[in-house]
Amino acid sequence: MSGRSQIRAGRQELEAEERTAIAIETPLSERFATYALGLVVAAVPFIFGSVQNNVLAVWVALLAAIALHCVWRNICGVAALAGFALVICCWLLVITLQLMPLPPPLVTLAHPIWRDSSALLGTELVPRISAVRDLPSIAAGAQIANALALFCGICLGRSRWSATLLLEIFAWSGLFYAVYGIVSFLAAPDHVLWLEKVAYRNVLTTTFINANTAAVYLGASALAWLLLCAKSLRLREVSRRHVIRALFERPSRRTLICFIAFFLTLSASFMTGSRLGTSTTLLAVAGGALSYYRVWLRSWRAAVMAVVAMVGAAVLLSSVLGGSVNARFDTGGFSGGGRVEAYRSTLEIIREYPLFGTGLGTFRWVFPEYHSRDVPIGGVWDRAHSTPLELAAEMGLPFAGLIAAVWAVVMTCLARAMARRRRDRIFPVMAFWAGMLGLLHSLLDFSLQIPGFSISIMVLLGIGLAQSSTERNRLSAP
Repeated sequence: MSGRSQIRAGRQELEAEERTAIAIETPLSERFATYALGLVVAAVPFIFGSVQNNVLAVWVALLAAIALHCVWRNICGVAALAGFALVICCWLLVITLQLMPLPPPLVTLAHPIWRDSSALLGTELVPRISAVRDLPSIAAGAQIANALALFCGICLGRSRWSATLLLEIFAWSGLFYAVYGIVSFLAAPDHVLWLEKVAYRNVLTTTFINANTAAVYLGASALAWLLLCAKSLRLREVSRRHVIRALFERPSRRTLICFIAFFLTLSASFMTGSRLGTSTTLLAVAGGALSYYRVWLRSWRAAVMAVVAMVGAAVLLSSVLGGSVNARFDTGGFSGGGRVEAYRSTLEIIREYPLFGTGLGTFRWVFPEYHSRDVPIGGVWDRAHSTPLELAAEMGLPFAGLIAAVWAVVMTCLARAMARRRRDRIFPVMAFWAGMLGLLHSLLDFSLQIPGFSISIMVLLGIGLAQSSTERNRLSAP
Protein backbone atom coordinates (compact mmCIF):
# COMPACT_ATOMS: atom_id res chain seq x y z
CA MET A 1 0.00 0.00 0.00
CA SER A 2 1.35 3.41 -1.00
CA GLY A 3 1.90 6.22 1.48
CA ARG A 4 -1.02 8.22 0.07
CA SER A 5 -3.35 5.22 0.38
CA GLN A 6 -2.24 4.65 3.97
CA ILE A 7 -2.94 8.30 4.84
CA ARG A 8 -6.38 8.07 3.23
CA ALA A 9 -7.20 4.83 5.07
CA GLY A 10 -6.03 6.37 8.34
CA ARG A 11 -8.28 9.39 7.82
CA GLN A 12 -11.27 7.15 7.10
CA GLU A 13 -10.63 5.14 10.28
CA LEU A 14 -10.34 8.31 12.35
CA GLU A 15 -13.56 9.66 10.84
CA ALA A 16 -15.40 6.40 11.58
CA GLU A 17 -14.13 6.39 15.17
CA GLU A 18 -15.17 10.03 15.61
CA ARG A 19 -18.69 9.37 14.33
CA THR A 20 -19.02 6.31 16.57
CA ALA A 21 -17.95 8.33 19.59
CA ILE A 22 -20.42 11.11 18.80
CA ALA A 23 -23.21 8.54 18.33
CA ILE A 24 -22.45 6.98 21.70
CA GLU A 25 -22.53 10.41 23.36
CA THR A 26 -25.98 11.11 21.87
CA PRO A 27 -28.76 9.96 24.24
CA LEU A 28 -30.64 6.85 23.15
CA SER A 29 -34.03 8.60 23.05
CA GLU A 30 -32.59 11.34 20.84
CA ARG A 31 -31.14 8.73 18.50
CA PHE A 32 -34.55 7.05 18.16
CA ALA A 33 -36.15 10.43 17.46
CA THR A 34 -33.51 11.06 14.78
CA TYR A 35 -34.21 7.70 13.17
CA ALA A 36 -37.94 8.49 13.18
CA LEU A 37 -37.34 11.86 11.53
CA GLY A 38 -35.05 10.15 9.03
CA LEU A 39 -37.88 7.78 8.20
CA VAL A 40 -40.12 10.75 7.43
CA VAL A 41 -37.45 12.38 5.24
CA ALA A 42 -36.86 9.16 3.30
CA ALA A 43 -40.47 8.06 2.86
CA VAL A 44 -42.45 11.29 2.49
CA PRO A 45 -41.88 11.60 -1.31
CA PHE A 46 -42.81 7.98 -1.98
CA ILE A 47 -46.60 7.86 -2.30
CA PHE A 48 -47.21 10.57 -4.90
CA GLY A 49 -45.42 13.18 -2.81
CA SER A 50 -47.81 12.60 0.14
CA VAL A 51 -50.44 14.94 -1.30
CA GLN A 52 -53.33 12.75 -0.09
CA ASN A 53 -54.72 13.76 3.30
CA ASN A 54 -54.70 10.22 4.71
CA VAL A 55 -51.00 9.78 3.91
CA LEU A 56 -50.16 13.27 5.15
CA ALA A 57 -51.98 12.57 8.42
CA VAL A 58 -49.51 9.76 9.16
CA TRP A 59 -46.52 12.09 8.76
CA VAL A 60 -48.18 14.82 10.82
CA ALA A 61 -48.79 12.35 13.65
CA LEU A 62 -45.20 11.07 13.56
CA LEU A 63 -43.73 14.59 13.37
CA ALA A 64 -45.95 15.70 16.26
CA ALA A 65 -44.70 12.78 18.37
CA ILE A 66 -41.08 13.70 17.60
CA ALA A 67 -41.75 17.38 18.42
CA LEU A 68 -43.40 16.45 21.74
CA HIS A 69 -40.41 14.27 22.58
CA CYS A 70 -38.06 17.18 21.85
CA VAL A 71 -40.07 19.47 24.15
CA TRP A 72 -40.40 16.82 26.87
CA ARG A 73 -36.68 15.99 26.82
CA ASN A 74 -35.79 19.70 26.68
CA ILE A 75 -33.89 19.24 23.42
CA CYS A 76 -35.29 22.40 21.83
CA GLY A 77 -34.05 25.88 22.70
CA VAL A 78 -36.06 28.72 24.22
CA ALA A 79 -35.61 30.90 21.13
CA ALA A 80 -37.02 28.17 18.87
CA LEU A 81 -40.02 27.68 21.15
CA ALA A 82 -40.72 31.42 21.33
CA GLY A 83 -40.48 31.90 17.58
CA PHE A 84 -42.74 28.99 16.81
CA ALA A 85 -45.23 30.05 19.48
CA LEU A 86 -45.56 33.47 17.83
CA VAL A 87 -46.12 32.10 14.33
CA ILE A 88 -48.49 29.36 15.51
CA CYS A 89 -50.59 31.83 17.50
CA CYS A 90 -50.95 34.06 14.44
CA TRP A 91 -51.79 31.05 12.28
CA LEU A 92 -54.42 29.79 14.74
CA LEU A 93 -55.97 33.26 14.89
CA VAL A 94 -56.38 33.43 11.10
CA ILE A 95 -57.69 29.85 10.80
CA THR A 96 -60.13 30.33 13.69
CA LEU A 97 -61.52 33.53 12.20
CA GLN A 98 -61.94 31.81 8.84
CA LEU A 99 -63.83 28.89 10.37
CA MET A 100 -66.01 30.56 13.00
CA PRO A 101 -69.52 31.94 12.36
CA LEU A 102 -69.12 35.71 12.31
CA PRO A 103 -71.01 37.84 14.85
CA PRO A 104 -72.91 40.91 13.53
CA PRO A 105 -70.03 43.38 14.15
CA LEU A 106 -67.71 41.31 11.90
CA VAL A 107 -70.23 40.26 9.23
CA THR A 108 -68.65 42.69 6.75
CA LEU A 109 -65.59 40.39 6.65
CA ALA A 110 -67.68 37.44 5.41
CA HIS A 111 -67.27 36.16 1.89
CA PRO A 112 -70.13 37.34 -0.39
CA ILE A 113 -70.96 33.76 -1.36
CA TRP A 114 -72.83 33.30 1.93
CA ARG A 115 -75.05 36.33 1.29
CA ASP A 116 -75.69 35.36 -2.33
CA SER A 117 -76.43 31.74 -1.39
CA SER A 118 -78.86 32.87 1.30
CA ALA A 119 -80.74 34.97 -1.26
CA LEU A 120 -80.91 32.11 -3.78
CA LEU A 121 -81.98 29.45 -1.25
CA GLY A 122 -84.40 31.65 0.64
CA THR A 123 -82.85 30.73 3.98
CA GLU A 124 -80.37 32.50 6.21
CA LEU A 125 -76.90 30.93 6.08
CA VAL A 126 -74.30 31.65 8.75
CA PRO A 127 -71.71 34.02 7.23
CA ARG A 128 -68.02 33.08 7.38
CA ILE A 129 -64.74 34.44 6.09
CA SER A 130 -63.94 31.17 4.32
CA ALA A 131 -65.66 30.74 0.97
CA VAL A 132 -66.03 27.01 1.70
CA ARG A 133 -67.21 25.86 5.11
CA ASP A 134 -64.69 23.85 7.20
CA LEU A 135 -62.19 23.64 4.31
CA PRO A 136 -59.38 25.52 6.15
CA SER A 137 -59.26 22.80 8.80
CA ILE A 138 -59.04 20.11 6.11
CA ALA A 139 -56.36 21.92 4.08
CA ALA A 140 -54.19 22.75 7.10
CA GLY A 141 -52.27 19.46 7.09
CA ALA A 142 -49.43 20.54 4.80
CA GLN A 143 -48.75 23.75 6.74
CA ILE A 144 -48.80 21.89 10.06
CA ALA A 145 -46.42 19.26 8.69
CA ASN A 146 -43.99 21.90 7.41
CA ALA A 147 -43.94 23.74 10.74
CA LEU A 148 -43.38 20.50 12.68
CA ALA A 149 -40.62 19.40 10.29
CA LEU A 150 -38.79 22.71 10.73
CA PHE A 151 -39.15 22.51 14.50
CA CYS A 152 -37.89 18.91 14.65
CA GLY A 153 -34.96 19.78 12.38
CA ILE A 154 -33.93 22.66 14.66
CA CYS A 155 -34.21 20.53 17.81
CA LEU A 156 -32.48 17.37 16.60
CA GLY A 157 -30.05 19.20 14.30
CA ARG A 158 -28.18 20.60 17.31
CA SER A 159 -26.44 17.22 17.53
CA ARG A 160 -23.70 16.85 14.94
CA TRP A 161 -24.41 13.13 14.67
CA SER A 162 -28.13 13.69 14.08
CA ALA A 163 -27.46 16.46 11.55
CA THR A 164 -25.01 14.29 9.59
CA LEU A 165 -27.31 11.27 9.63
CA LEU A 166 -30.36 13.24 8.46
CA LEU A 167 -28.40 14.88 5.63
CA GLU A 168 -27.09 11.53 4.45
CA ILE A 169 -30.57 9.98 4.66
CA PHE A 170 -31.90 12.79 2.46
CA ALA A 171 -29.07 12.27 -0.04
CA TRP A 172 -29.46 8.47 -0.23
CA SER A 173 -33.25 8.64 -0.48
CA GLY A 174 -32.88 11.21 -3.29
CA LEU A 175 -30.55 8.82 -5.10
CA PHE A 176 -33.09 6.02 -4.68
CA TYR A 177 -35.88 8.13 -6.19
CA ALA A 178 -33.58 9.24 -9.01
CA VAL A 179 -32.63 5.67 -9.94
CA TYR A 180 -36.23 4.51 -9.61
CA GLY A 181 -37.38 7.42 -11.76
CA ILE A 182 -34.84 6.66 -14.50
CA VAL A 183 -35.69 2.95 -14.53
CA SER A 184 -39.46 3.52 -14.46
CA PHE A 185 -39.17 6.15 -17.20
CA LEU A 186 -37.36 3.68 -19.44
CA ALA A 187 -39.67 0.76 -18.58
CA ALA A 188 -43.09 2.41 -18.15
CA PRO A 189 -42.98 6.15 -18.93
CA ASP A 190 -46.79 6.45 -18.86
CA HIS A 191 -47.09 5.32 -15.21
CA VAL A 192 -46.23 6.81 -11.84
CA LEU A 193 -46.00 3.97 -9.35
CA TRP A 194 -49.12 1.84 -10.04
CA LEU A 195 -51.26 4.60 -11.60
CA GLU A 196 -51.38 5.68 -15.22
CA LYS A 197 -50.22 9.25 -15.78
CA VAL A 198 -52.72 11.89 -16.80
CA ALA A 199 -50.00 14.38 -17.75
CA TYR A 200 -46.19 14.46 -18.08
CA ARG A 201 -46.24 11.18 -19.97
CA ASN A 202 -43.05 11.94 -21.91
CA VAL A 203 -40.86 13.09 -19.00
CA LEU A 204 -39.57 11.69 -15.72
CA THR A 205 -41.61 12.35 -12.58
CA THR A 206 -40.25 9.59 -10.30
CA THR A 207 -42.89 9.14 -7.50
CA PHE A 208 -44.28 12.69 -7.82
CA ILE A 209 -47.32 13.52 -9.90
CA ASN A 210 -45.85 16.84 -11.05
CA ALA A 211 -42.56 16.92 -13.00
CA ASN A 212 -41.66 20.40 -11.74
CA THR A 213 -41.67 19.28 -8.11
CA ALA A 214 -39.67 16.18 -9.04
CA ALA A 215 -37.07 18.43 -10.71
CA VAL A 216 -36.39 20.54 -7.62
CA TYR A 217 -36.45 17.55 -5.26
CA LEU A 218 -33.88 15.74 -7.38
CA GLY A 219 -31.97 19.01 -7.72
CA ALA A 220 -31.76 19.36 -3.93
CA SER A 221 -30.54 15.76 -3.76
CA ALA A 222 -27.87 16.54 -6.36
CA LEU A 223 -26.77 19.50 -4.25
CA ALA A 224 -26.49 17.25 -1.19
CA TRP A 225 -24.32 14.77 -3.07
CA LEU A 226 -22.10 17.53 -4.46
CA LEU A 227 -21.46 18.89 -0.97
CA LEU A 228 -20.87 15.39 0.44
CA CYS A 229 -18.37 14.85 -2.39
CA ALA A 230 -16.59 18.10 -1.49
CA LYS A 231 -16.56 17.11 2.17
CA SER A 232 -15.13 13.67 1.38
CA LEU A 233 -12.00 15.25 -0.11
CA ARG A 234 -10.93 16.43 3.38
CA LEU A 235 -8.32 18.83 2.03
CA ARG A 236 -5.87 20.52 4.38
CA GLU A 237 -5.35 23.31 1.83
CA VAL A 238 -8.27 24.38 -0.36
CA SER A 239 -7.21 25.39 -3.87
CA ARG A 240 -8.26 24.56 -7.41
CA ARG A 241 -5.13 22.46 -7.91
CA HIS A 242 -5.67 20.41 -4.75
CA VAL A 243 -9.38 19.81 -5.50
CA ILE A 244 -8.66 18.67 -9.07
CA ARG A 245 -5.90 16.35 -7.88
CA ALA A 246 -8.12 14.87 -5.16
CA LEU A 247 -10.93 14.27 -7.67
CA PHE A 248 -8.96 12.74 -10.54
CA GLU A 249 -5.81 11.26 -8.98
CA ARG A 250 -6.85 8.13 -7.10
CA PRO A 251 -10.03 9.44 -5.46
CA SER A 252 -11.36 7.58 -2.45
CA ARG A 253 -14.25 5.17 -2.72
CA ARG A 254 -16.54 7.62 -0.91
CA THR A 255 -15.62 10.41 -3.31
CA LEU A 256 -16.40 8.19 -6.30
CA ILE A 257 -19.76 7.17 -4.82
CA CYS A 258 -20.70 10.79 -4.12
CA PHE A 259 -19.65 11.93 -7.60
CA ILE A 260 -21.62 9.16 -9.35
CA ALA A 261 -24.66 9.83 -7.17
CA PHE A 262 -24.42 13.54 -8.00
CA PHE A 263 -24.36 12.77 -11.72
CA LEU A 264 -27.36 10.41 -11.47
CA THR A 265 -29.54 12.77 -9.45
CA LEU A 266 -28.67 15.75 -11.63
CA SER A 267 -29.38 13.71 -14.78
CA ALA A 268 -32.75 12.66 -13.38
CA SER A 269 -33.56 16.31 -12.63
CA PHE A 270 -32.88 17.23 -16.26
CA MET A 271 -35.00 14.30 -17.45
CA THR A 272 -38.06 15.90 -15.87
CA GLY A 273 -38.05 18.52 -18.62
CA SER A 274 -38.85 21.28 -16.12
CA ARG A 275 -37.56 24.65 -17.32
CA LEU A 276 -37.73 26.51 -14.03
CA GLY A 277 -36.80 23.42 -12.01
CA THR A 278 -33.56 22.74 -13.89
CA SER A 279 -32.63 26.44 -14.00
CA THR A 280 -33.00 26.86 -10.24
CA THR A 281 -31.22 23.54 -9.70
CA LEU A 282 -28.18 24.72 -11.65
CA LEU A 283 -28.20 27.98 -9.68
CA ALA A 284 -28.35 26.10 -6.36
CA VAL A 285 -25.61 23.64 -7.35
CA ALA A 286 -23.32 26.43 -8.55
CA GLY A 287 -24.03 28.54 -5.46
CA GLY A 288 -23.47 25.60 -3.15
CA ALA A 289 -20.10 24.76 -4.70
CA LEU A 290 -18.89 28.36 -4.60
CA SER A 291 -20.15 28.86 -1.04
CA TYR A 292 -18.41 25.72 0.21
CA TYR A 293 -15.14 26.74 -1.44
CA ARG A 294 -15.57 30.47 -0.91
CA VAL A 295 -11.83 30.80 -0.29
CA TRP A 296 -11.43 30.74 -4.08
CA LEU A 297 -13.30 34.02 -4.43
CA ARG A 298 -10.87 36.30 -2.67
CA SER A 299 -10.15 38.26 -5.84
CA TRP A 300 -12.24 39.63 -8.69
CA ARG A 301 -10.30 37.54 -11.15
CA ALA A 302 -11.08 34.31 -9.29
CA ALA A 303 -14.75 35.28 -9.02
CA VAL A 304 -15.02 35.99 -12.75
CA MET A 305 -13.27 32.71 -13.59
CA ALA A 306 -15.63 30.81 -11.28
CA VAL A 307 -18.71 32.39 -12.85
CA VAL A 308 -17.44 31.65 -16.37
CA ALA A 309 -16.69 28.05 -15.39
CA MET A 310 -20.16 27.60 -13.86
CA VAL A 311 -21.89 29.09 -16.91
CA GLY A 312 -19.86 26.84 -19.20
CA ALA A 313 -20.71 23.79 -17.12
CA ALA A 314 -24.41 24.73 -17.17
CA VAL A 315 -24.39 25.11 -20.95
CA LEU A 316 -22.59 21.79 -21.35
CA LEU A 317 -24.99 19.98 -19.02
CA SER A 318 -27.98 21.51 -20.79
CA SER A 319 -26.62 20.38 -24.14
CA VAL A 320 -25.88 16.83 -23.00
CA LEU A 321 -28.71 16.12 -20.55
CA GLY A 322 -31.38 18.72 -21.21
CA GLY A 323 -32.96 17.76 -24.52
CA SER A 324 -36.54 17.97 -23.27
CA VAL A 325 -35.74 21.08 -21.23
CA ASN A 326 -34.28 22.85 -24.26
CA ALA A 327 -37.31 21.89 -26.32
CA ARG A 328 -39.65 23.46 -23.76
CA PHE A 329 -37.51 26.60 -23.65
CA ASP A 330 -37.76 26.84 -27.44
CA THR A 331 -41.54 26.58 -27.39
CA GLY A 332 -42.49 28.43 -24.22
CA GLY A 333 -39.53 30.24 -22.68
CA PHE A 334 -39.47 30.44 -18.88
CA SER A 335 -43.20 30.78 -18.47
CA GLY A 336 -46.21 29.58 -20.37
CA GLY A 337 -49.74 28.32 -20.09
CA GLY A 338 -51.24 31.63 -19.00
CA ARG A 339 -49.40 31.96 -15.69
CA VAL A 340 -48.87 35.71 -15.98
CA GLU A 341 -52.61 36.20 -16.55
CA ALA A 342 -53.35 33.87 -13.63
CA TYR A 343 -51.09 35.98 -11.41
CA ARG A 344 -53.09 39.07 -12.35
CA SER A 345 -56.31 37.27 -11.47
CA THR A 346 -54.86 36.17 -8.13
CA LEU A 347 -53.78 39.74 -7.37
CA GLU A 348 -57.39 40.76 -7.94
CA ILE A 349 -58.49 38.25 -5.28
CA ILE A 350 -55.89 39.67 -2.88
CA ARG A 351 -57.11 43.20 -3.59
CA GLU A 352 -60.67 42.29 -2.62
CA TYR A 353 -59.79 40.16 0.43
CA PRO A 354 -56.55 41.66 1.80
CA LEU A 355 -57.01 41.07 5.53
CA PHE A 356 -57.89 37.39 6.07
CA GLY A 357 -58.11 36.04 2.52
CA THR A 358 -60.81 33.73 1.21
CA GLY A 359 -59.96 30.75 3.40
CA LEU A 360 -57.12 28.23 3.40
CA GLY A 361 -57.53 25.74 0.55
CA THR A 362 -60.26 27.71 -1.23
CA PHE A 363 -58.23 28.98 -4.20
CA ARG A 364 -59.60 26.44 -6.67
CA TRP A 365 -63.18 27.38 -5.70
CA VAL A 366 -62.69 31.15 -5.76
CA PHE A 367 -60.44 31.50 -8.81
CA PRO A 368 -63.11 30.80 -11.50
CA GLU A 369 -64.90 34.03 -10.56
CA TYR A 370 -61.74 36.00 -11.35
CA HIS A 371 -60.69 33.83 -14.29
CA SER A 372 -59.22 36.12 -16.95
CA ARG A 373 -60.14 35.61 -20.59
CA ASP A 374 -56.44 35.25 -21.35
CA VAL A 375 -56.05 32.28 -18.98
CA PRO A 376 -56.39 28.94 -20.82
CA ILE A 377 -59.67 27.23 -20.04
CA GLY A 378 -58.27 23.70 -20.29
CA GLY A 379 -57.98 21.81 -16.99
CA VAL A 380 -58.66 23.06 -13.47
CA TRP A 381 -56.63 25.89 -11.92
CA ASP A 382 -56.31 24.42 -8.44
CA ARG A 383 -53.05 26.31 -7.78
CA ALA A 384 -51.96 29.88 -8.36
CA HIS A 385 -48.53 28.62 -9.53
CA SER A 386 -47.01 31.10 -7.07
CA THR A 387 -46.96 30.05 -3.44
CA PRO A 388 -46.64 33.60 -2.00
CA LEU A 389 -49.56 34.86 -4.09
CA GLU A 390 -51.73 31.88 -3.19
CA LEU A 391 -50.87 32.24 0.50
CA ALA A 392 -51.83 35.92 0.42
CA ALA A 393 -55.07 35.15 -1.45
CA GLU A 394 -56.11 32.41 0.99
CA MET A 395 -54.84 33.76 4.34
CA GLY A 396 -54.47 37.51 3.83
CA LEU A 397 -51.59 39.91 3.42
CA PRO A 398 -50.68 40.27 7.14
CA PHE A 399 -50.07 36.54 7.61
CA ALA A 400 -48.29 36.26 4.23
CA GLY A 401 -46.08 39.17 5.30
CA LEU A 402 -45.27 37.39 8.57
CA ILE A 403 -44.22 34.23 6.71
CA ALA A 404 -42.10 36.33 4.33
CA ALA A 405 -40.39 37.95 7.33
CA VAL A 406 -39.69 34.50 8.85
CA TRP A 407 -38.14 33.35 5.58
CA ALA A 408 -36.00 36.48 5.44
CA VAL A 409 -34.71 35.91 8.99
CA VAL A 410 -33.97 32.24 8.31
CA MET A 411 -32.08 32.91 5.08
CA THR A 412 -30.13 35.77 6.69
CA CYS A 413 -29.03 33.53 9.57
CA LEU A 414 -27.94 30.82 7.15
CA ALA A 415 -26.07 33.30 4.95
CA ARG A 416 -24.17 34.64 7.97
CA ALA A 417 -23.31 31.10 9.05
CA MET A 418 -21.99 30.28 5.56
CA ALA A 419 -19.71 33.30 5.71
CA ARG A 420 -18.40 32.70 9.25
CA ARG A 421 -18.43 28.99 9.96
CA ARG A 422 -15.53 26.73 9.03
CA ARG A 423 -16.20 23.40 10.71
CA ASP A 424 -19.24 21.53 9.35
CA ARG A 425 -19.94 24.35 6.90
CA ILE A 426 -21.83 21.78 4.82
CA PHE A 427 -24.95 22.18 6.99
CA PRO A 428 -25.62 25.92 6.55
CA VAL A 429 -24.51 25.76 2.89
CA MET A 430 -26.89 22.87 2.17
CA ALA A 431 -29.75 24.50 4.08
CA PHE A 432 -29.32 27.92 2.45
CA TRP A 433 -29.16 26.71 -1.15
CA ALA A 434 -31.83 24.03 -0.72
CA GLY A 435 -34.08 26.68 0.81
CA MET A 436 -33.20 29.11 -1.98
CA LEU A 437 -33.99 26.42 -4.54
CA GLY A 438 -37.45 25.82 -3.08
CA LEU A 439 -38.10 29.52 -2.50
CA LEU A 440 -37.16 30.68 -6.01
CA HIS A 441 -39.05 27.82 -7.64
CA SER A 442 -42.16 28.48 -5.55
CA LEU A 443 -42.26 32.10 -6.64
CA LEU A 444 -43.43 30.82 -10.04
CA ASP A 445 -44.75 27.38 -9.07
CA PHE A 446 -45.97 25.43 -6.03
CA SER A 447 -43.23 22.96 -5.03
CA LEU A 448 -43.26 24.13 -1.39
CA GLN A 449 -46.96 23.21 -1.27
CA ILE A 450 -46.14 19.55 -1.99
CA PRO A 451 -45.33 17.75 1.30
CA GLY A 452 -43.03 15.24 -0.39
CA PHE A 453 -40.63 18.10 -1.16
CA SER A 454 -41.40 20.74 1.45
CA ILE A 455 -41.08 18.51 4.53
CA SER A 456 -37.56 17.44 3.55
CA ILE A 457 -36.56 21.03 2.82
CA MET A 458 -37.92 22.20 6.18
CA VAL A 459 -35.90 19.53 8.01
CA LEU A 460 -32.76 20.67 6.15
CA LEU A 461 -33.50 24.30 7.03
CA GLY A 462 -33.91 23.33 10.68
CA ILE A 463 -30.58 21.47 10.67
CA GLY A 464 -28.86 24.46 9.07
CA LEU A 465 -30.29 26.86 11.65
CA ALA A 466 -29.35 24.57 14.54
CA GLN A 467 -25.79 24.13 13.30
CA SER A 468 -25.51 27.84 12.52
CA SER A 469 -25.95 28.64 16.20
CA THR A 470 -23.53 25.92 17.30
CA GLU A 471 -20.26 27.65 18.14
CA ARG A 472 -18.07 24.78 19.11
CA ASN A 473 -15.06 23.97 16.94
CA ARG A 474 -15.76 26.83 14.51
CA LEU A 475 -12.06 27.27 13.72
CA SER A 476 -11.46 23.71 12.58
CA ALA A 477 -11.07 22.64 9.00
CA PRO A 478 -14.21 22.20 6.84
